[in-house]
Amino acid sequence: MSMVNERRIETEEQYQKSLQWLVEKAQLIEHPLLDEQSREKLLRQYDFVASKVIEYRRNRSPKEKRKEEISDWLDD
Repeated sequence: MSMVNERRIETEEQYQKSLQWLVEKAQLIEHPLLDEQSREKLLRQYDFVASKVIEYRRNRSPKEKRKEEISDWLDD
């Protein structure tokens, strides 16, 4: 597996930049003068980045999530 496939989004800044990149490239993909070979390559890159964005969102822990404590279960 190449190093490119092992890249992950690890920070909120990387996440935001990835979202911005996706918007920019989506517009380029739809451009009527983009040749088919370039479009296919860009679509593969787009799909890769989109999957990393989804992975980051799925694995990111919510900031408001509160840890349960044993005393919560024992108080009666």
